[in-house]
Amino acid sequence: YYFNSLKKDPGYAQYGFALPVTLLNNGTDYLQVWTSGKTYMIERNAENITADYGVIQLYYDDINNRTVVLISGLGGDGTKAAAMVLSDYGSYALSGKAVIIKYYDSDADGFLDTISIVETVP
Repeated sequence: YYFNSLKKDPGYAQYGFALPVTLLNNGTDYLQVWTSGKTYMIERNAENITADYGVIQLYYDDINNRTVVLISGLGGDGTKAAAMVLSDYGSYALSGKAVIIKYYDSDADGFLDTISIVETVP
């Protein structure tokens, strides 16, 4: 919560957020990527969640002189997918300040089963 709400001058967008990807809520939670303007929300069909999103971000905390890695998701499955990507980082082409991870149901059987990197923030 601290880093997600942190403001910095100059920050991203007109709001001055310190992180390039921020979890926001306008009645439903969504990820806002400030550099591209893209948003990501949990996707559903009539019965199930068909996709959840997670994010891995690096942020240099100049107050405490350290780099922090932030892992989060819109739902538990998005957070789980982000943690899985980080735990097997050698299998993914991770780069930049942040990556958006999509965990989705690729075979429409009602279970999330496939992870992909859908956006990289340089």
